[in-house]
Amino acid sequence: MRRMLCTALLALALGATAGSANILVGQPGPNFTKTNMNGVSTALSDYPGKVVVLFLLGYA
Repeated sequence: MRRMLCTALLALALGATAGSANILVGQPGPNFTKTNMNGVSTALSDYPGKVVVLFLLGYA
């Protein structure tokens, strides 16, 4: 259940479309790099073997 939730959050964060819907449960997520609100870049590969929870803040 935890992996499925993390995979769903990851897909949401990447802006999953039909073309990128090949993320499989139980497999490592695709690496990506994002910049936080302080201008610091962080990559998913910076956290190997850890559960990563993404907090998405949307602006209208």
